[in-house]
Amino acid sequence: MKDCYNGYQELHLNGLELRELFKNSFYCTGRHHGTIIALPIPVYLETLNIKNEETYRIFYNENFCKIMKEKTDVDITFFGHATSRFSKFFSEEDLHIPKCPLCNSEMKLRNSQYGEFWGCSKYPDCRGKLQIGIIKKDY
Repeated sequence: MKDCYNGYQELHLNGLELRELFKNSFYCTGRHHGTIIALPIPVYLETLNIKNEETYRIFYNENFCKIMKEKTDVDITFFGHATSRFSKFFSEEDLHIPKCPLCNSEMKLRNSQYGEFWGCSKYPDCRGKLQIGIIKKDY
C-alpha cells in the first residue's frame, strides 16, 4: 500500500481481498454520492464480474474507490462507498445478485433517472424488476 494524491492509497488486491475490504460497505449514489443504497459493495463487485483470482489496481480512500485492471490500467469502475452499521441486518442471501421475481433469471443492476434498480437480464422479454432500498439519504 502506498499513499498517492488527495488522501488516496494505491493497493494491488485480488478479487477476494477486494470483497473482504468492502464487506461492510454499501454503494453510494446520487449527487456527490450522498445517498447510501442497500447494495452491498461485494454484490456490486459481482455485477462487474470481478474475478476472485485476478489482481486489480485500486485507488481507495474513506469515501471513494477506483478499480482498474492491473496489467492494462483499464478503468473498471469508480464508486462512492460508506460503511454502515446496518450491515448486520443483511443476510447471506442479500449478498448475491437477486433472481427475477417473474422468470427466476439473474437480475442486472440498472440505472434510470430515478436511480438504481434490479432489472431482469432477459429484458425486454421479461420486465421483472426489484427496488433497491435507501439506507440513508444525503448523509
